[in-house]
Amino acid sequence: MRRILPIILLGIFTPAWLLCQNIYLTQGTDGSNAAAFTGVVWNQGGQQLWVAPEAPHTDAMLLATDPWSDNHEVVLFSLAQSFDPGKLNPDVPGQLLWNYGQTALFRVSHENFVTLREKIHGVVKRVPRQTAQTPKTVIPAVDTNQLVYEIVDLVDTAKIMATIRRLEAFKTRKAMTDSAYAASEWIGQQFEDMGYQIEYQNFNIYGSPSSPNVIATKTGTAYPDKYVVIGGHYDSYTYFGNAPGADDNASGTAGVIEAARILADYPTECSIIFCAFSGEEYGLFGSEAFVARCKQQEMNILGYFNLDMIGYRHPGDDIHTDMIYPLSAKPLADYYKEIAAIFVPELGVFDGFLTGGDSDHTSFNNHGYMGIFPFEDDQNYSPYIHSAQDVTGLSVNSAEMAGMLTQASLAGVSSMGGVFTYASAGEADGSTSLRLIPNPATDKVRIVAPGMKSDIHVQVVAPDGRTVIATRLQGADKVLSVAHLSRGIYIVRLTDGTVAAESKMMKW
Repeated sequence: MRRILPIILLGIFTPAWLLCQNIYLTQGTDGSNAAAFTGVVWNQGGQQLWVAPEAPHTDAMLLATDPWSDNHEVVLFSLAQSFDPGKLNPDVPGQLLWNYGQTALFRVSHENFVTLREKIHGVVKRVPRQTAQTPKTVIPAVDTNQLVYEIVDLVDTAKIMATIRRLEAFKTRKAMTDSAYAASEWIGQQFEDMGYQIEYQNFNIYGSPSSPNVIATKTGTAYPDKYVVIGGHYDSYTYFGNAPGADDNASGTAGVIEAARILADYPTECSIIFCAFSGEEYGLFGSEAFVARCKQQEMNILGYFNLDMIGYRHPGDDIHTDMIYPLSAKPLADYYKEIAAIFVPELGVFDGFLTGGDSDHTSFNNHGYMGIFPFEDDQNYSPYIHSAQDVTGLSVNSAEMAGMLTQASLAGVSSMGGVFTYASAGEADGSTSLRLIPNPATDKVRIVAPGMKSDIHVQVVAPDGRTVIATRLQGADKVLSVAHLSRGIYIVRLTDGTVAAESKMMKW
């Protein structure tokens, strides 16, 4: 009995995905519904690929049993033309598990993964054993922080385009090339010049060193252990020759750098992390390395906003974004939609679904965080990616679109991160500043007002103009109870009889 007890406990407490995951094929399921099901990794033409411990439907076809065993990877390729197994070169490593139209599914060993990626010319998606996990994070309520309007207006499309052209000038940024390392150093220098602490996170692609992730961090004033992350990959890809990667993904990287430039001048209650990932074009290796470490360190990430391909506008289309996300990240997607409607109302936001490829938001979702991918268009995206024609003017043809998609994610990051300013209050012979800690507040808020007397009067005004708190605070440590207030934005006004000050307070 003692010998079998650990095995029984393992079966009870070990997640199903650790025990055994298989790949199944189903047909005839409605595509819009299948897109929401946990475990669907591909959905097109009335067919779906699933990662699941058991058959998702009675008519599901088993394609592979635990194909990740023995250090193997499962890779889904979306090709430019129909895949013909009869024309597959004998030197292509791996096992073809299934193919349909322009899609092919391979099982390949870790040591042969890079070779397979180079020999099959298509958009790649590594199919993970572990799909999107249910997050524990609670997304805060959307508020109309007036400061976010100011921040959104600071987005400069000329700066975004200049950054895209500079990254394009590296000729190629394929993850394992010297020019990708040079690009990472240039990106890091931009962050450093803004005053951020930066890290170059090294990682390998199955034994082959990759150019590093470039990570810049802005420490929160009230909740330094809560993080909002915005990122995009800077590596590019082509099958032959140079890989300028203007839209895919100098455009998204430029958006992240522009967001960092603007937020450098504003304090935030939560910490903000700006990421430029590498290794995305080989299958999200950079973001996987970053998020796996975050998970190991039990970091509290409220949400991840992904900028990938934000500069191509299909001729005749209105500027919009197609939102890519799993069901587990719907709260964050809804948050983005509400934020965009408030701060970037000209941007249409629609739900989308990738029929091929992937992006770095998936790494966050697979580790139990929420990540969203506002894409330029899930069907009519740039036709020039992964070629020498992915250049400004042709592939990045809309600075306005790049600016608006940057604005929407910046608004989300600023609002969720609790951006604020130090409000000034003047008097005849000097001035003071007012800080509310924490802000957003939940139960209590500490009032810091250097230059004011120890005896102050406090008034808190609701959005409808009602005074909801009127009190007097004395002493050096001034703490105000706000637990009874409803969620929303309030105005906090102080006076000591000589100096007056006010600031906005967000109540969670």
